Amino acid sequence: MLAEMARDSAECRQAAGGSVTETVSGWLAIEYVIAARARLAQRKGGPRLKILRDIVHDWAILQRGERSAARLKLDCETLDWLRSNSQSAKEKQFWEWVKRPDIHRKLYPRRKAGISKKTIRRIEREFNLK
Repeated sequence: MLAEMARDSAECRQAAGGSVTETVSGWLAIEYVIAARARLAQRKGGPRLKILRDIVHDWAILQRGERSAARLKLDCETLDWLRSNSQSAKEKQFWEWVKRPDIHRKLYPRRKAGISKKTIRRIEREFNLK
């Protein structure tokens, strides 16, 4: 059932060319304006003012929701930016930490150059050099 829902959702997003919610919201806004215009055309005087007040109230609620959605999107973008900067800062700190002499000695301990006596004996034995 979930897989079918996911497919349906993906198809809707593709058909809408993005967010289904934004598409439906745009459609509803147009329908609202058409219905409001029709309702206003039927009224004169005082009742018309009441209808306009109702429309303004509804529209203010819609705008508040739109602003909230825009704010949420901005917050998400800010969080993504902070995360990416945080990752870069961590990597920079890590490489600075690795360059510290005490850490560098731990990561790359000093080893004697050349071949050990044990390895030389093994090579001589393997190649019958002695």
